[in-house]
Amino acid sequence: PGGGGQSLQPGMSTGRFAVCGRFVQGVVGSPGDLEYVEDGCCVVEDGVITKFARTPEEVSEALKDVDPAAQLKMSAAELCCPGMIDTHVHAPQYQFTGTATDLPLMEWLQTYTFPAERRCADVHLASRI
Repeated sequence: PGGGGQSLQPGMSTGRFAVCGRFVQGVVGSPGDLEYVEDGCCVVEDGVITKFARTPEEVSEALKDVDPAAQLKMSAAELCCPGMIDTHVHAPQYQFTGTATDLPLMEWLQTYTFPAERRCADVHLASRI
């Protein structure tokens, strides 16, 4: 996938551009599951993701209307994952990724995260996370 291959520039947040390469994202309707796409493509128009292609055929179709100069090809050392709102996570929180999104932050932390972090006082358990 890809074409022109350039670095993402601030001005690319407007108009249409594509990011091609490896993606990791949550699976809709399956909390906690992740999808890995080796050679995918994400098309962004005016700051909104309008297409996400997973297969070579889908990538070719998605790139038809994207100027080759506006196609960013990630390197083999890069991958893209959606930021949503907050991308940082503590190791004990990882098991709750994509869950309990209906709770306010402090309630989610008190219900899920803080108890999980306290359990990490057990060094054996913490070493497996």
